[in-house]
Amino acid sequence: ALAERHLSSINELKGIAILLVITYHTQLAVGWVNWSQGLIGVDIFLIISGWLIGRSLKPDTTLSEFFWRRVWRIVPAYWIALGALLVFKHILEHDPIDWANILAHVFGLQIFGPEAWFFGINPSFWFISLLLLTYPLAFSLRAERSPARILSVGMAVGILTYWLGVLAGNNAFVVNIPARLVTFCAGLAVAAMLKGDADLRKDRGLFFALFALCGYLEMGGIRLL
Repeated sequence: ALAERHLSSINELKGIAILLVITYHTQLAVGWVNWSQGLIGVDIFLIISGWLIGRSLKPDTTLSEFFWRRVWRIVPAYWIALGALLVFKHILEHDPIDWANILAHVFGLQIFGPEAWFFGINPSFWFISLLLLTYPLAFSLRAERSPARILSVGMAVGILTYWLGVLAGNNAFVVNIPARLVTFCAGLAVAAMLKGDADLRKDRGLFFALFALCGYLEMGGIRLL
């Protein structure tokens, strides 16, 4: 019963996160000032996702069991939305067909292309690419039980992807991706910390220091490195 109440609370937090993101995009669509700071909903959603995935992952989980179950949960609906939007934009708005951009979106790779692809078809579709990027990261850490090491990996990946975005000249990637990977790993670290076999006695201070640094990186400090 306690576990069910906890999961119910998590679902409520996810609902709040989704509502914040919807509010943000509605404000953009009608030209209102971003008074809600709705993009923080993305960060809330990612840390919850990291926690839920880390909570369910086991060291002996296979790649196919982990990856395909999650991919097929989101990709079909995404493909339907993508196809409907492309038809709408082509028929009603007479947008030219950019097959390279479309194929990148089909496979969730648009964030790795030219910056114009990042928000090109729809300003929310980049999040699908980000989700698909978090899955191999979570799978590679499935056997790790040290929250401090998980956070260290997350920050290393965040800083690496930041500089890759800088070198590629893709400012949209730099602003939206690296810190979100850090946030996701923070959720994985919390899941590891809450598991029964976690031992924080040796690296408790390091863990909380790294968690604080994760917060700093997420709030924009990663851009100063």
